[in-house]
Amino acid sequence: MNKRLEWIDVCKGILIITIVLMHINFSFWSENAVGQYIGNLTSLYKVSIFFCVAGLTLKDEKLRDTWNFIKGKIKNLYLKIIAVGVITVLLHNVLINIGFYQMGLDYTGKVMKPYGLADCIKQIILTLFMANREVIIGPMWYANVLFMALVILALSDWFIRLFVKNDNARVVRLIATLCLMLTSSALTNVAGFTIPRFNNTLTAVFLIDLCQFLYRILEWKFDNPWVFTIAALVLLSLPLYGHLSMTNNYFQDPAFLIIVAICGMYVLYYLSQKMTGGGYTKILSFIGRQSFWIMALHFTGFKIGSAILNLFINTDVSSLTPTASNVFIVAFYLFAGVLIPCVVGVAIEKTKKLVIR
Repeated sequence: MNKRLEWIDVCKGILIITIVLMHINFSFWSENAVGQYIGNLTSLYKVSIFFCVAGLTLKDEKLRDTWNFIKGKIKNLYLKIIAVGVITVLLHNVLINIGFYQMGLDYTGKVMKPYGLADCIKQIILTLFMANREVIIGPMWYANVLFMALVILALSDWFIRLFVKNDNARVVRLIATLCLMLTSSALTNVAGFTIPRFNNTLTAVFLIDLCQFLYRILEWKFDNPWVFTIAALVLLSLPLYGHLSMTNNYFQDPAFLIIVAICGMYVLYYLSQKMTGGGYTKILSFIGRQSFWIMALHFTGFKIGSAILNLFINTDVSSLTPTASNVFIVAFYLFAGVLIPCVVGVAIEKTKKLVIR
């Protein structure tokens, strides 16, 4: 495998494992000072750097082919999002019947009830417009935001190049995406006005573009040990001052986000490159390549894990995220939340190859 692509997959593997891990409730340590610090630290990079990673493989020549670029994202990302969303809507009542959902329980703002035909139609239409709220695929908000951010970035690039014909167009685009983030931050963090999956999309556009600018235009290699040391020291100090939530588009201020993004990228990219070639590289790289399915299905993996665990100890299968009383149960849920989606992802990929043949 191309070394550059391998370390990018390794980075995605680290990030998706962190996301799965931090969706497990383990109060036996998360309620103390060390646990709270780690919670704040992981909140800084686990999703924000995932958006930045999208900028690593983004080539300007492909972005300039605006309509083909967007069609490619529709084919490779949007259709997968819609397929997962529609299938989940159709299985909604089944998930209630098998105990994965509990009737009447409030799942982060959605009180669970069965769907009639009209409800199914409504939810499928919402899915097509990327407004699906099925709780078991809640983390799919990331894929929705990523798709919309890439489309906005492509359209912004096209619009800017209508007026700026020289090489300055690239800098103008970075300024434009910075302005989108500043506007989004002011709306959410100052005015208290947030449209779900819109405000954070504007922030994501900037994070993708910033990474692409540093990596492709300024040609940062993210391999200098001295810069890594400085970036790591800064990143490790930031949890003392606040946290970041890309889901809610919350961050202390734009400067905080930019420092998090630059330091987080340097630390994660540097470590990922250093890890390339190790015995665990293939595992992390494989997990990184399956990150879409892990993001989409790790709540399902948790519930299957809870159903298995319920055979031996009393476990709340209907809970959206699992609760672990010790480190062994944390490891069990982490394994279930990563492995089960990987199995599904591989099965889907192999099936597609057979159909294409």
